[in-house]
Amino acid sequence: MQAQAMRVYQIAFSGRDAQGVLPMFTRVKAMTSKKAVRAFVERYKPVSGWFLGDPEDITDKV
Repeated sequence: MQAQAMRVYQIAFSGRDAQGVLPMFTRVKAMTSKKAVRAFVERYKPVSGWFLGDPEDITDKV
């Protein structure tokens, strides 16, 4: 089995954290889109808001 490489995902999120507003578009490194969402939540700790679609893989564009 081949090891999966880290990818760069762009996450669109409309909401806020404890200090105020989060950026709408955020780049996160992860192996899958599901792990990208998890990494975003762990890093930015949003208190309210919603994701605007699925994370977009932008590895080839970076």
